[in-house]
Amino acid sequence: MPLVETSSPDQYICYAYPLTTEEDIYVLSSLTEADKSLAHHVTTGVCEEPTFTGTTWDCTKSQGHTCKGDAVNFGLWDEFSNAKDNGAFKLPEGVSLRLGPRTNLKYFLIQVHFMNPVETPRMSAANVTLEFTTNP
Repeated sequence: MPLVETSSPDQYICYAYPLTTEEDIYVLSSLTEADKSLAHHVTTGVCEEPTFTGTTWDCTKSQGHTCKGDAVNFGLWDEFSNAKDNGAFKLPEGVSLRLGPRTNLKYFLIQVHFMNPVETPRMSAANVTLEFTTNP
């Protein structure tokens, strides 16, 4: 997640990253790590097209409507979870999620629920690592 400023408590900021691979890729797992001093929770997913054309946007009022067309949500990190696998998402053995130019899923999306306003960002509120392969 890029560094962002927020202006009010309980603000949601979305970030869409275009998947510009020349070949399809297959996601196997994701790991979301977040800063508890900044974020309540973080959700991730992929979609056909974000509802906003910029890189980041305030999506507080568009909960559940951050994408146009096809979308798949996966991955969740929660401030209140003490689980060892908080933020970890792994598809079952032999299963993958196909993304890329020959699919409708062309954007990776991160949604961060910020607790308090962030006037001078010094660190990213969330980082996501995807594990993928080029083989289905």
